[in-house]
Amino acid sequence: MQLELVNLDDLNLAELNAQEIKEVEGGWIVPVLRGLAYLGLMAVAYHDANCEQCNK
Repeated sequence: MQLELVNLDDLNLAELNAQEIKEVEGGWIVPVLRGLAYLGLMAVAYHDANCEQCNK
């Protein structure tokens, strides 16, 4: 099996600046969703540890 070298200049690729990278990676919504998921995880853990009806 032989690998060919690809000239990246022919692919019309451009470097992204920090703002563009942040926008591509999801911007502000990703940390918000992660925070909500963490909050939900803590609520479930609290319920599992303290629910009298579930711990019978």
